[in-house]
Amino acid sequence: MKFTIRLSLKIVPLIVLGVLTSGCAAGGTYEDFLTSEATSGENLKLPQEHAPVETWEHVAILCPYSSSPTNLPAAMKAATEQINTDSDDSRQWLVFGKGNNAQSIVLSRAKIDFCSSETDNSNIHLADQLWSVQDDEGILLFSHAPSSNFSSPDSP
Repeated sequence: MKFTIRLSLKIVPLIVLGVLTSGCAAGGTYEDFLTSEATSGENLKLPQEHAPVETWEHVAILCPYSSSPTNLPAAMKAATEQINTDSDDSRQWLVFGKGNNAQSIVLSRAKIDFCSSETDNSNIHLADQLWSVQDDEGILLFSHAPSSNFSSPDSP
């Protein structure tokens, strides 16, 4: 009886861990989803799927050693204040916002890079912003596509 209880106490947490881990892998991350959607030489909108804010309307890109855009809505501004862009130049931060909801994600620049191009990240970007994708030795470089949409400071 004691052996059965001990064995159960060891197996049940392993089963729970396995179920949780498989659920995470099946869902994927925003980075994984974006990588699978992006094709070099084409334009795309950043996907709504897997973003931390459902049906987001704006996104701000924070690059290493940069400051946040000045025209951010209050919720997005609060989210960017939690980010230390001086901490690591191998990462970039995307802050998604809709109304009073804003959340950020961090992306490695090893697969996807919003910060290596001439893109002006001093503005927030609308959800319908088109991004141009170029492959640079296995890294997908994102920059504004021609005729890009910026959110004006008067309409965040």
